[in-house]
Amino acid sequence: MMLSVAAAIIVVVVVLTLFFGLLSWLSRRGGSLARGVFGSRDLLRPEASITIHLVDGGILKDARYLGNLPDELSKFSDIPLELRAMILIQLSDGRRSLIRPKSIKSIDFNDPEPNAPSSARTRADS
Repeated sequence: MMLSVAAAIIVVVVVLTLFFGLLSWLSRRGGSLARGVFGSRDLLRPEASITIHLVDGGILKDARYLGNLPDELSKFSDIPLELRAMILIQLSDGRRSLIRPKSIKSIDFNDPEPNAPSSARTRADS
């Protein structure tokens, strides 16, 4: 009787460990899938010029999206908790800036043909 209770507890612990391991893997994989969707549609390419409208009414013109800081909560991460999931942009004067996602109201894409190859865009602009 006592052996079956111990075996049941061990089985429950193993099943819960596998379940939460699977959830962790799916959450990490979901982030890369989201980045893949943005990348495949060329929405936020680093060479694309964007205008960012901020919640406070400010406007950042001719900015370039460089990426996001990782938002995974890892005890081995070098990024402070306050800076996680911030968006890294390059301003028109070359400075780089971190912006909180909550402070962005909207993003305008300045490139009229986002799916055109980069060589076609440079020929059209010159």
